[in-house]
Amino acid sequence: MEIYAHRGASGYAPENTLSAYAMAFDKFAADGIEIDVHYTSDGQMVVIHDFELSRTTNGSGMVFTKTYAEIRELSAGIRHSEAYMNEKVPSLDEVLELVAAKGGKINIELKAGSFLYPQIEERVIKKVYEYGLEKKTLLSSFDHVAMVRSKEIDPSVPTGILSDSRMYKPAEYVKKTGADAYNVLYAALTPEDRLVLAQEGLMVNCYTPNTPQEIMPMIKMNIDILITNFPDIARKLLEDSLKK
Repeated sequence: MEIYAHRGASGYAPENTLSAYAMAFDKFAADGIEIDVHYTSDGQMVVIHDFELSRTTNGSGMVFTKTYAEIRELSAGIRHSEAYMNEKVPSLDEVLELVAAKGGKINIELKAGSFLYPQIEERVIKKVYEYGLEKKTLLSSFDHVAMVRSKEIDPSVPTGILSDSRMYKPAEYVKKTGADAYNVLYAALTPEDRLVLAQEGLMVNCYTPNTPQEIMPMIKMNIDILITNFPDIARKLLEDSLKK
């Protein structure tokens, strides 16, 4: 089982920032990170979770209505603490450069497909290759059409179908889309679904189990990737379980 830091080490540093990503790799030895990608109004790819700016920055309005220069003027860390007030909303290039330098892996969530962000699937895949991360990247999205389109563009790039609730016959559906993984909210995964998905050769990745009570069932089910805000907690629990 691998441990990915959700939006970086977001339990300790402002989410989706270079500081959170570096901390995940350097301090907590995460295997990878999970990030979110949007477009700015001038078509630049930036890494931020929400469509709207106010929760994580000192700005307001929709990300896609702001230019890249306007986004870069904002603080992506001030909502967390003043210690991070100079943290910027990173570009996708900056994040991929960091991941490549750390030798880590990455799960890139497309917050919307080409219906909102034209050619985002092609552009993200191209960037992944530019940084030599094509074998260390998993694309995922709640926009399942975007995942189908990604496979049509490049069948070799792994994709994951995101779901925040239990899906009916998930293995059948994931295989129908051509995806490689089921990225599901930890609380929506059952041992039965885990077994069927494994039998069908599909990865099972769960997001945001953050407490020992949430993490341990995932370890017992031996999921493929555990995506958490607290990679240090998950790592210790995993290592302790392997000693028993």
